[in-house]
Amino acid sequence: MYPQGIQLKLSEKDREDLQALIETDWNSDSTDLDTRASALKGWVRLWRAASDVNPVPEEEGSNFTIPLVLWQILNASAKELSALFGEDTDIIIKPRGKADVKNSEKVKRYMEWRVKSSLKLFKKYTDFVLLKRIFGSAIAYLAWKRKTRTVKELETKMVSTQVEDPETGLPMLIDKPETRPVEKEVVEFEGLDFTVENIEDWAVPKSAKSLESANHFIRRLTLSVEEILDLRDSGKVDKDIVDKDFIEDLYRTAETDKTDDSHPDVGKKARQEKEKLSGLNSMPIGRENLIVVLNWIGKFRLSEGEKKAERPEELVCFYIPSKNKMVGAARLVDIFPDGRIPFEKSDNIRDPNMFWGIGYAELLQSISDEMNCIHNITTDAGLQGVGPMGFYKPMSGLKGDKFRYEPWMMVPVNDPKNDVYFPPLPPANMAPYIALMPQLLAMAERLTGLTETQMGRQFSGPNAPRTYGQQALLQAESNTRLFLDLQMERETFSAILRRIWEADKRWLPKPVFFRVVEEDLEMTQDDFQGDYDFDIGPPTSQMNRQQAKQDLMQLYALALQNPLSAQNPAINLALSRAILDKFGYPQISMLLPDPEQMAPPQAAEYENAVLLQNGDVDPHPADNHVEHIAKHTNLRDRLKAQETLSPGFLSMMGMAQAVMNIDSHIAEHQQAMKTQGGSINMIGRGAPTSPQMNVGSANPAMPQMPRQDFGMGGSNPAGNPAQGQLASLLNSGGMNTG
Repeated sequence: MYPQGIQLKLSEKDREDLQALIETDWNSDSTDLDTRASALKGWVRLWRAASDVNPVPEEEGSNFTIPLVLWQILNASAKELSALFGEDTDIIIKPRGKADVKNSEKVKRYMEWRVKSSLKLFKKYTDFVLLKRIFGSAIAYLAWKRKTRTVKELETKMVSTQVEDPETGLPMLIDKPETRPVEKEVVEFEGLDFTVENIEDWAVPKSAKSLESANHFIRRLTLSVEEILDLRDSGKVDKDIVDKDFIEDLYRTAETDKTDDSHPDVGKKARQEKEKLSGLNSMPIGRENLIVVLNWIGKFRLSEGEKKAERPEELVCFYIPSKNKMVGAARLVDIFPDGRIPFEKSDNIRDPNMFWGIGYAELLQSISDEMNCIHNITTDAGLQGVGPMGFYKPMSGLKGDKFRYEPWMMVPVNDPKNDVYFPPLPPANMAPYIALMPQLLAMAERLTGLTETQMGRQFSGPNAPRTYGQQALLQAESNTRLFLDLQMERETFSAILRRIWEADKRWLPKPVFFRVVEEDLEMTQDDFQGDYDFDIGPPTSQMNRQQAKQDLMQLYALALQNPLSAQNPAINLALSRAILDKFGYPQISMLLPDPEQMAPPQAAEYENAVLLQNGDVDPHPADNHVEHIAKHTNLRDRLKAQETLSPGFLSMMGMAQAVMNIDSHIAEHQQAMKTQGGSINMIGRGAPTSPQMNVGSANPAMPQMPRQDFGMGGSNPAGNPAQGQLASLLNSGGMNTG
């Protein structure tokens, strides 16, 4: 069970100092990030391909925006998500200790259920990757959440009802079933939730280089009153401050005030631009029912008597600017018991000296502006060719300020040839456009690593390679940049998976049941004690996935040529299951037997003993069929020879069907050789050791016969001459003689 947060009992001075520090940090950081706020606004416009990013000064000039940034972001995000979460990717479990290896498959299935079905992380990760590409950095909030909902279920109970006894007429009580709807609370989700942060609502000191090195950072949250109540119930805000009167005041504020107030706001410019480009009013008229809350996380020296403590504590505070009131203050470890800040940050292009990464909007902004400028100038030049410049006499009667070309137009003038003149203009010069646009596009491709073939387009250059081999080589090399980005993102994703596993180990109710294939498996408390690292892979592109399938088929073919693996059912089953899963046939893979449930192969001597007692035995996939056939044939021939010397001998011994059983079993071995590959089984190997071997007998290879009583003498050959004759026959020649 996740522990409830514990609020600090601050002194009045500490509360005032901490509240003043939060206000000062927010105002200072917002001022320091004002230039970045303007840049965020421009990057939002580039992401949305707004048509007036670089307008031509003329009133009616072209202001088209080439969506360079948009298509680069979309294609890069699509390729990254496809490589990370494509059809062939799965969660990779890396046990840290030998004792954890046996539960690896179980933990793998659990994490796949947790991530895909329970948390639905892959869908949320799409927003995470998009924001990283646009703004250069994306931050995920990973905190424990418990979501419940109320349902109605029909419940039947026995209710005592008073009725009249038909015989005596006296009242009596009888139990009758009564069905009533009952409201119950069910847990919809409990675990570490993944929420993508609004990057423009973060205020970080200018000197910070990472979340860990920042002495503080602030998140601007817009919460409903119900969400503030959830914070109170989980112990993140002080219940003594957020009491009934304060909640009523918050409801009134939420219904009347707007979130965009006069207080400093680091993300106001970018947020308003988003709303404008989405067709929303930046200052809504309707009720928003939201309260602005500042979540401050940083270090603060608490008081120890009359003096401050020597070392600062890492605190988590919640402050409502509109009320000028801090509603919660707690130590980090008292709210997040793992002692870590609940955030994971990923950068598009890392800047080692800066907190923020470099996004595609920032990277391609200058190229995008240049392409827009060239395009719009060329468009205006083309318009001049369609509508050339004209000259006219003021006294001719032509109103030039309102004159426009139209079909079948008649303009009355005194002398058309002399009063109005349109000199011929040369056609628009398209050479700069044709020469510069491909060069600018090539620069963008070199920066992002996304070439035309990476985006599914043909080469546009005149000397581009046309053969499949040449294009495959170029695309393989172009994937180098993509794999670099993928490797960085896999590190982030691995850290997120490990956080989920560690949180479930600590706080998830035990046991946890989860659906795997066609049975319910149970993750017990002991299963959660394992220590694992996690990864996701393989990071392959669509072209390389076909190569991965070919590599798997070659591995299977090589395994069949190795007698050690070819005669090992566990290896064969594992390879078969991997091939079926790779080609998308998990329903067939489920039908394969479990290697642990398969019986081990038996020695030919043991099979002979079973066949002599009219038992049934099937060839094992790992049998050396040639060796088994030779030993079975030897026994059959000796039995036939003894029957010829002593007619009725086999019937007297109760083995009249023995020869027929051996022949049938030999035929099964021969059929197995055809279906499993006789060339592999032709390789000689020593006879397998069987626990049924009678080591103390005259012939060490002679199996210990199951106990049977024949006649008066029982199993003693001296008391039963026929059995003694059979034992002499088998021991004299041995089952391996041939």
